[in-house]
Amino acid sequence: MQTIQTAEPTLTPARGPADRSELGRLLVVVDDPRSVNLAGVLGRSGYEVRVEHDRSAAPSAVREWWPDFVVLDLRLHIRDGLVACRRIRAASTVPILILARKDSVVARILAMQAGADACLTEPFSFEELLARLRAALRRTPFSAHDERLEVCDLVVDVGRHEVSRAGRPIELTAREFALLELLIRHRGRVLTRSQIRLAVWNGDAGSGNSNVLAVHIHALRRKLDDDFHPKLIETVHGIGYRLRLPEPCFAASPADDLPRGGTPAASPPQPAARRHTETDMTAARVLIVEDDHELRGVLARGLQEEGFRTEAVGSGAEFLARAGGPSPDALVVDIGLPDADGRDLCHTLRAQGQQVPVLFLTARDALPDRLSGFRSGGDDYMTKPFAFEELVARLNALLRRSRGEEQLEAAGLVLDPVSHTAFVEQASVNLTPTEFRLLACLLAAPFAVIRRRDLIRAAWPEGAIVHQNTLDAYIVRVRRKLRSLPGAPTIATMRSVGYRIQ
Repeated sequence: MQTIQTAEPTLTPARGPADRSELGRLLVVVDDPRSVNLAGVLGRSGYEVRVEHDRSAAPSAVREWWPDFVVLDLRLHIRDGLVACRRIRAASTVPILILARKDSVVARILAMQAGADACLTEPFSFEELLARLRAALRRTPFSAHDERLEVCDLVVDVGRHEVSRAGRPIELTAREFALLELLIRHRGRVLTRSQIRLAVWNGDAGSGNSNVLAVHIHALRRKLDDDFHPKLIETVHGIGYRLRLPEPCFAASPADDLPRGGTPAASPPQPAARRHTETDMTAARVLIVEDDHELRGVLARGLQEEGFRTEAVGSGAEFLARAGGPSPDALVVDIGLPDADGRDLCHTLRAQGQQVPVLFLTARDALPDRLSGFRSGGDDYMTKPFAFEELVARLNALLRRSRGEEQLEAAGLVLDPVSHTAFVEQASVNLTPTEFRLLACLLAAPFAVIRRRDLIRAAWPEGAIVHQNTLDAYIVRVRRKLRSLPGAPTIATMRSVGYRIQ
């Protein structure tokens, strides 16, 4: 069931097995009530959508609801929209797509500098909006929201799906964990039975039986309260349940109502993936593929003045001939090359497993051309004539979101994206492109649980039909290869949720 929510105060759903949106959650921030139609179209396209009309509340909505993407409308009130964009970016790394007027070049540049990741100008089609969403989501790093929530001596590590009280580990089922996560996020607040059923069970018919909820509450009490003091789970007769804030704990937990702007307790430093990249200490390298000699030179000189290193070629043949050269950090590609279609070049890169960001810069502005550009694997699309400052802003946004040609290291395992090799010290094993993307997604958030849908989105191209057992089969293959590496980490199954590196 797809949900379209209003800007009224809503419950923060737990992100667990009850999260049934296959494409992701979208927060749509608009100030024009007519734009609710936009949310309706997105909802019917398979996204779970929440609409926020109050721009000032958008950062809180991001913290509370954990969207996978934010669509921010700048068409009416540009200044307020830019403030909201900066505040959202300060609160989260969630991708942001802005909607802007066609004549508002400066606003688009400022939005990119404020942290936006993509831009769509009116008039636009919903097909192009969906294509840009898919392109940006393809580049999204899949952190597992590895935050740590605490009340008294109860600690819930969301990313690792681990719970402890007074330092003692507590084993919970996936549904029990989702229920506890909901209660602790709204600690001190009474949640009605219907709210809990909607958030944890998505209103499934079976959850309508009050015994189902009561049984899970009883199981949580047995595990969390029976052997500890003070008791935390409280029944509010005739209404529902809440996670209490006993007096000794209250002073230590001033953010007692998380949806009103409070933030979880800070988590201790966690082991993080390290990235080894050639661009860490040097400027990003941009490869320009443009047949117009004069424009090619202007682009190269202008980007160099902005701090980029550039290389320029004038045809598809020249592009293919330099295949053995240094890997670029981003590509600016014209579609209408004399001997090739730029979209075919992009499709070839993606088929080879290369994820370098591609920005199409072309005179073709028809909707079918734009859509085919995104379908070929492009990340952004600009039409000529263009503002050079906007091109720079879009390139910086792509590079900010991109992982580039980096080595990824965590838990003693190193992934090399150039050779698609995983190695521990001197031992190594080769990976297929799909196996590599799957393992890279897991390794990007070591020890945190990655949801199944996020793994599928990371490892398979947009539009691929991937069954759940296909993911499981690839996990088995990756596990088998990791076992051949002495000292390599293992992949653990979190039943009904996903997988994690351990």
